Amino acid sequence: MLSLALALGDYKAAVRHVRRAVVVYDHVYGTSYHHPMVGLQTYTLGNLYFEIKKYKEATASLGRSVETLRATHGETSELVMQLIQLYNKSATVTKAMRKGGVGAEKGKGGPTKKKDKSKKKKGKKGKR
Repeated sequence: MLSLALALGDYKAAVRHVRRAVVVYDHVYGTSYHHPMVGLQTYTLGNLYFEIKKYKEATASLGRSVETLRATHGETSELVMQLIQLYNKSATVTKAMRKGGVGAEKGKGGPTKKKDKSKKKKGKKGKR
């Protein structure tokens, strides 16, 4: 199902499928055990979150993947080094969004317009 969703460019559906796989792996292997399949699935999940601009979720998933794949593949693995680059990029965007900087989405920490409540309505006063 993941392959089909990716082929169709439906990243939101792909996220749902990978999340289900991670839940199954967590059940089978536990969350404290570093299994390479968990690391690869959380890497995929983080990458998908990044593509759909859910940077906070991407950073969390990629962080978990970094921890797992460092243990299973080693610090100098090309896969781990690429993962760390994506993690750093996602963390930077997440941090900027929290501060309301570049890339901040409306309603997600970005600048907002305050309504001027001091203006009085014009017109006739209503009867009581």
